[in-house]
Amino acid sequence: MGKKHAVLDRIEDGQWAVLLVGTEEKEVILPVSKMPGGAGEGDWFTVTLVGDTVSSVTRDEQASAQAREEISSKMETLKKRKGSRFKTKREE
Repeated sequence: MGKKHAVLDRIEDGQWAVLLVGTEEKEVILPVSKMPGGAGEGDWFTVTLVGDTVSSVTRDEQASAQAREEISSKMETLKKRKGSRFKTKREE
C-alpha cells in the first residue's frame, strides 16, 4: 500500500475522473462517484494505492491552492509581455 499525489486531469462524459498519478503521471480512471464532492479539473489529491488499484482519494487543499497560485502568477507574467496574445482588448 502506498500513497501518491495525483492531479485531476479531466472528467469524461460526466462519469469518469482521469487522474495523473505520481511523478510518472500514470493515468488512472475512476468513476466520478469515487471522487470527493466538488472535485474539479486541476485539483490535487492524495491517492492510496493497493497494487495498481486506488483504494482511497483525499483532496490536498494545500497543493491545489499552490498550483492555482503558480498558474495565476505565470498568467500575469505572460499578460505583461509586450505583444502577448493573453491580453484582453481592454488591457491593450
